[in-house]
Amino acid sequence: MHTHKILQLVSSGGFYGAENVILELAKAMRASEFDSLIGVFNNRYQPHLELAQEAHNLGLPVQLFPCAHPLDRHTLSHIRRVVAAEGIDLIHSHGYKANFYAWMAGKNRTSLITTCHLWTGTSLKNRAYEILDRTCLNRFDQIVAVSPALEAQVLAHGITRSKVQMILNGIDTVRFAKLSNTSPLKNSFSLPLEAPIITTIGRLTEQKGHLYLLQAVPSILRSRPDIHFLIVGDGHLKEKLQKSIQDLSISNSVHLVGAHKDIPGILALTDIFVLPSVDEGLPMVILEAMAAGKPIVATKVGGVAKAVEHNQTGLLIEPRDPHVLAIALLDLLQDINRCRALAQAAQRKAKADFSSAAMGSRYLEIYRTIVAKRSSQPKQTSAFSPKTRVLP
Repeated sequence: MHTHKILQLVSSGGFYGAENVILELAKAMRASEFDSLIGVFNNRYQPHLELAQEAHNLGLPVQLFPCAHPLDRHTLSHIRRVVAAEGIDLIHSHGYKANFYAWMAGKNRTSLITTCHLWTGTSLKNRAYEILDRTCLNRFDQIVAVSPALEAQVLAHGITRSKVQMILNGIDTVRFAKLSNTSPLKNSFSLPLEAPIITTIGRLTEQKGHLYLLQAVPSILRSRPDIHFLIVGDGHLKEKLQKSIQDLSISNSVHLVGAHKDIPGILALTDIFVLPSVDEGLPMVILEAMAAGKPIVATKVGGVAKAVEHNQTGLLIEPRDPHVLAIALLDLLQDINRCRALAQAAQRKAKADFSSAAMGSRYLEIYRTIVAKRSSQPKQTSAFSPKTRVLP
């Protein structure tokens, strides 16, 4: 059935939002005429192959691209060889680095599409990639933004309007709605079985606003000393967060547990989900918390308000304000009926508006349009050989 091939290309920092989108897209394309190859940079100093392993586990073809430094000509040559050998019709890149390599490897060879998940510019390296990003994006056939805020940001940097579309992220809502026994997971985190749990999930970076949540914890514990906080994720702020937890004398109630594969299980044990970010695209974890039927407190940044409607499917607050964050969380903790109503409305909205099937159909429309423009005769090719699956 498959007559066209897509290289989904990413330089991954772990299994987070963009990686989730790539996996859901590849799964959705299985029923279409497009065959997906998951291309992941195997970076020498910060290798993150979680997406590659997850894709491999699902039987999806995977290609690793060894990369010794940010601008590695050997990596570029490798991508070009794979594009030629596999007959790639379209490269779909995700993120600064992947965009640059896709442009260099695919120009005059294949069609190009990118999804802009977030522009952060939080490091010198990221800012350099962002400058390159803005330089090469107009050479792409299509640019997808995952939120209205990102769409406006892309257009503000002079990208041709006709090349930009907004597609909201989507998830496998059924996977997160399943009930599970939470006792083993609570025991593994040393959480009291009956304690209410407030959870946040995300990379330990400035963008995610963990320090503001920690600053809100003491006042919450003064009113509700039985509450426990679960912080799930890894990142360069880990040591700073650990020190803040000690300095605030909240180590008995705050659990910094690192990254975890069982996000549905994490959400199942959660009573309230909180996202204190200072910047976002459309975070997948918000959609997952909604699908799991959890009351949510989140900051009104990026595309969050496309999912969380204040007082309808959760509570929205301004970022960088620990006092307001504490008040919002205490309000929910004191009103079980309100929590239940918000959670049920959020779950209904997730099913209606944020399914992976809906997201996949929008991307499929773009893929078909791009390929049709490039060639009036679809190229007949066989599916990827199992030899492409390079993981053990």
